[in-house]
Amino acid sequence: MVLLYRLRAIFMITFKRLWAQRSLTAATLLGLVTAVALIMTVPLYADAVYFRILQEELSTNADRSRKPPFAYMYDYVGSWAGPVQWEDIQSVDSYLLEDGARALGLPAQLTVRHLETDRFRLYPADTTNYANEAAAFGTFSFATTTYIADHIEIVEGAYPNDGANPLEILISEEAASTLGLQVGDNLVAYDYAQDTSNPLETAVRVAGVWRAADPETDFWFFRPPIFDDLMLVSEPAFVEQLSPMLNNEITRAVWYLVLDGSSVNTSNADALVARSAQVERRAENLLPKVRNVITPADGLRLYRTQAEQLTILLTAFNVPVIGLILAFIGLIVGLAVNQRRNEIAVMRSRGGTPAQVMGLALVEGLLLGTVALGLGVIAALGLV
Repeated sequence: MVLLYRLRAIFMITFKRLWAQRSLTAATLLGLVTAVALIMTVPLYADAVYFRILQEELSTNADRSRKPPFAYMYDYVGSWAGPVQWEDIQSVDSYLLEDGARALGLPAQLTVRHLETDRFRLYPADTTNYANEAAAFGTFSFATTTYIADHIEIVEGAYPNDGANPLEILISEEAASTLGLQVGDNLVAYDYAQDTSNPLETAVRVAGVWRAADPETDFWFFRPPIFDDLMLVSEPAFVEQLSPMLNNEITRAVWYLVLDGSSVNTSNADALVARSAQVERRAENLLPKVRNVITPADGLRLYRTQAEQLTILLTAFNVPVIGLILAFIGLIVGLAVNQRRNEIAVMRSRGGTPAQVMGLALVEGLLLGTVALGLGVIAALGLV
């Protein structure tokens, strides 16, 4: 209890001393706040400048095709690595959409899976001679994309029903207009790449015609025109109707992740790069030859290096200014000590110990330093 009373007395005396010399206290505080603000502004400014450059560079990079800055795309191309079955991708699929997305170290804003089959020639339902390529509407792949229903408009018809017979498909507005296809048309998808002695003919019906609701949203991992030669089906139809009919039905698999990079800074950039490499290795172990074709890893490496270089450069420019401020603070402290010599002498003559005198000075310094640190941080954030 006695200790608490002593501490209370020390703080009261310190406040009274500071208040008694308000102008000197204000000058000291101003110098400390300025020094803290200048010192903290340098790394904050460098971080902010290069983070903005990083976002712009990642968004406009030609390879990323205007993707969000912190987008990741994992691509399996069956024409290079060999087509696979639905069962073959289950382990990598669950990993990338769940544990892998979390392992990248940033909050996930969007996760999408896209699957495509091999190419089929699309013929009218009454076609008997599939060798006649001129009679075909063109070559199309069956495809399914998670959450695409939330990002398209049905121009005509409706979204395909699961389990419908014949299989219901969506075609793009551009394809329907170019080929003259309409809702309700019955067609045959002919697997021309298969052995002609045992050809696969799949009856399909056009359930609807679609267009992108907003082609510029982050959802579109491929530009909407890429979908013009795809016959979109629901995921249940792909798994339960197409998959049993086809051998190694998946010739393209894409996993697209958009993460929130607002918390990225120089302190965690290296960790994010390492996490990206770890997820890529794990995905390739689960599905050999899956490639991480879009990643911010290279940009993050460059961002960290350049931000550190700018911090060093700006600090070098600030050294003379900070030196002047510290000299100003030293001058103010010297004035304060001179003004308090008599006060210290009186305290010592009345039984005050050197420890008590030092304690008062220490508490005074801590109070001024704490206030200056808080105000300096606020000022630095305001300047940046």
